[in-house]
Amino acid sequence: MTTLAVIALVIAVWQLSNKMNYATAIYEVVRNESGYQPAELTINRGDTVRFINGSGDYHWPASDLHPTHSIYPDFDPRRPIATGKIWEFSFDQAGEWKFHDHLKANITGIINVKVP
Repeated sequence: MTTLAVIALVIAVWQLSNKMNYATAIYEVVRNESGYQPAELTINRGDTVRFINGSGDYHWPASDLHPTHSIYPDFDPRRPIATGKIWEFSFDQAGEWKFHDHLKANITGIINVKVP
């Protein structure tokens, strides 16, 4: 095996172990009549947020900007969530992700995603 091949193998193993070295968690954000609870949440990259509709109406959590959701386009269920239902999203990008209820854009929140 050449030195270059050994270096490539070491890098590949390191990258794989790096991805497996952190445990992921699931957090819950409830949309109720007064808005998102909690309205701001800090998580690690790879964690999942479970958006729960606890209101009496449909809601649609999605990344800013309204109405295009273009800042983090994958952070969008692309449909309304019915009362009592959930939508989960795993954040694979670090950053501060502002979001809103697409059906009531004045209801907002922030998910802060940090690198573990």
